[in-house]
Amino acid sequence: MRVEEEPIRPRSPAERQLAQDMESLADDFATARPLFVALGDETRQLMLLELLRNYGGLRVGELAEAVGLSRPAASHHLRILKDARLVGVYRVGTRNYYHVEPDLQVWRLMARLSADAEQAVRVCVEPSATY
Repeated sequence: MRVEEEPIRPRSPAERQLAQDMESLADDFATARPLFVALGDETRQLMLLELLRNYGGLRVGELAEAVGLSRPAASHHLRILKDARLVGVYRVGTRNYYHVEPDLQVWRLMARLSADAEQAVRVCVEPSATY
């Protein structure tokens, strides 16, 4: 017979604040899920690296060749990166160029999530740390 333990409930004001902060972190993480999904694929990571290395952008065919994909596969991955607002596109005549999107709100969200998660883990691992 398994004895179920009572869940940990915050008791002190500091513990209640930590619980609220963790809930807020969970909400922010949920908001950022499309970013993590987009960056969770190795092919898309390689594509983003190529775009970072090629200021001004690349065309689909150039990017496909650089990462060893077919054009349709590259277009599929670019759509996911574009939907996550990590990649943008601009047109010159009839040519489309993909580039790293300078949407600072997206990059700030990722930076804030990383810093907040690190602090939350630090408090859990090192109880003497302040939040």
